[in-house]
Amino acid sequence: MKQLLLVGSVPPPYHGQAVVTEMVFEGEYPESEVTCLNLPFSEDLESVGGLKLKKFQVLWQGVVGMLSFWWQNRAKDPILYYCAGSANWVPLFKDVILLGIIGRLFSRQVVHYHSGGLPQWFASNRVASLFGKVAYSGVTRALALTKAVKVPCYSKTELVIVPNGLAVEQGMQKKSSEGLRFLYLGSLRATKGVGVILEAVQALKAQGLTEEWQVDFVGEWAIESEKEYWNAYIAEHDLSPYVRFLGRQVGESKWQAYADADTFLFPSYYESENQPLVIIEAMGMGLPVITTDWRGIPELVEDGNSGDLIPPEDPEALAEKMALYIGGQTSRSVLATNAQKRYEKSFTKEAFMQRMKDSLLNW
Repeated sequence: MKQLLLVGSVPPPYHGQAVVTEMVFEGEYPESEVTCLNLPFSEDLESVGGLKLKKFQVLWQGVVGMLSFWWQNRAKDPILYYCAGSANWVPLFKDVILLGIIGRLFSRQVVHYHSGGLPQWFASNRVASLFGKVAYSGVTRALALTKAVKVPCYSKTELVIVPNGLAVEQGMQKKSSEGLRFLYLGSLRATKGVGVILEAVQALKAQGLTEEWQVDFVGEWAIESEKEYWNAYIAEHDLSPYVRFLGRQVGESKWQAYADADTFLFPSYYESENQPLVIIEAMGMGLPVITTDWRGIPELVEDGNSGDLIPPEDPEALAEKMALYIGGQTSRSVLATNAQKRYEKSFTKEAFMQRMKDSLLNW
């Protein structure tokens, strides 16, 4: 009977890594005794990656929890599963302590890298690289989401590619059919592409594109100053007839937002982007996706087959693609069918959990 310790943070707040961690925590692992250690370092999206006093308390809980588990199971060669942090100083120091120091007690470490950008940061910052070596050089097995997004790999580390996957609430009925509905769903921040979308909306309005269409934004603003800036931008350019902000939606209301949409927009250039779950959700719901040629996204969306790829930070390119969809010059039904087939072939929850079980238990 294998002894398995799963360490990570589950929602809230809701973001890709937390959602995947919750699936891993809730998984079934044959011939294994599983202990889950939830470490809620962040209370909301704005505090993710930042420094707060409460995080020291959670860090101490992590140290005590990991040490206690190892001591009780040390004779059974326990397996540690750990979710690595992003390319930021606070998550790195957390990983140094929990993984680079306490984690060294475990001879089998499986580390899941959800965020992109760590190797690039280490290459540009010698101090970060030194701390990164302390944190990650003892990792036995590194789980990367894509081939395109590199993760820290040292001499003793085995690299395994484990694409994301999740369950989708298919079969929901569209409630509104008025005009063409674009949808953005995720954390509202400029680098996720929210500003690019709003600038594209302004460009379409300036072109006189008056057919019925609208962009729905589902999610919470991550940075208050960005919220103020873009709200002022909307007011200045009178974009209210073309955009709606619906707030954070979870459960059935989230899936209904997908069902009511015709096309998904996600022009991200987020510094820690890797393989966005929202794109997988959109494909599973049968939506074509307009997104960026950025990090691991091209391994999700096949340009011209299940959606369209545009350059990062290019509102003109986004406006051009949106205009084609609005004018009916793109075969959305074909793209939608291809997107859903791609999801069902490679990105279901069942496929993901099987890959995770193999990665955690096969030694």
